[in-house]
Amino acid sequence: MRVVTRPAPPPPTLAELQRQFAAHIRDPDGQPPPDDVSPRRMQVYTELFFRNIEQLLANGFPVIRRLLDNDEWQGLVRGFMIRHRCRIPLFTRIGREFVAFLATDEAALAARPFLAELARHEQLEVEAAFAPDPEPTDALDPGAELLDRMLHLAPSARVTEFLFPVHRIGPGFQPMTPPELPTWLLVYRDPEDRVRFMELNAFSYTLLHLLGQHPDETARSVLAALAAAHGNVGVEEVRVSGSEFLKQLMARGVLSTRG
Repeated sequence: MRVVTRPAPPPPTLAELQRQFAAHIRDPDGQPPPDDVSPRRMQVYTELFFRNIEQLLANGFPVIRRLLDNDEWQGLVRGFMIRHRCRIPLFTRIGREFVAFLATDEAALAARPFLAELARHEQLEVEAAFAPDPEPTDALDPGAELLDRMLHLAPSARVTEFLFPVHRIGPGFQPMTPPELPTWLLVYRDPEDRVRFMELNAFSYTLLHLLGQHPDETARSVLAALAAAHGNVGVEEVRVSGSEFLKQLMARGVLSTRG
């Protein structure tokens, strides 16, 4: 009888070993480790990697961390590691990737519908803290009006609309349905390098958006466009209230002038 022996399968390539290694680190209960790595050493890698990611997210999203008990929080972090693929392999971008993950995590949103928006709000605070400093503001002619200048948001300023009042959410306030009106927030870093936020109304939110959309127009022109959008009702009131609001933002370092 002729015995046919089959050749042994080729050893895995380095790329295959790396993929298996990474898959087990992300999901140690669902993915087998490489054959030539001892379980003890593999456990060191999996625990170290999880702790690093978990601590980074806990520091970046402290409100979410306080809302969840240990099992919920660790399950959320593990789900992020298993189901999400980061597009940019930088630790400084993990927060943005976590926000993107929560926007599509149906289980987390079913339990807390506000979670994705809360994460986006917390991430905006981090971005404001590390945004570059604004360029020096042009000196104003003592006789010139602020409205005759072109105004620009500082690099740290973030103007955002939310369905939920994310700035109020905490262990004692976790709304399951959004209110009738959205929440408009301005997040920025003040001249003392402290991150602040300001709740806006529909008027101030629209004004700041128009300033961003028309960077080469004066504040006076932008306010005129805002009044025209409302049928030119209360043109003078729009100019006066808008001017006072812009002066407040200038004093807080939210706006800079040019031209």
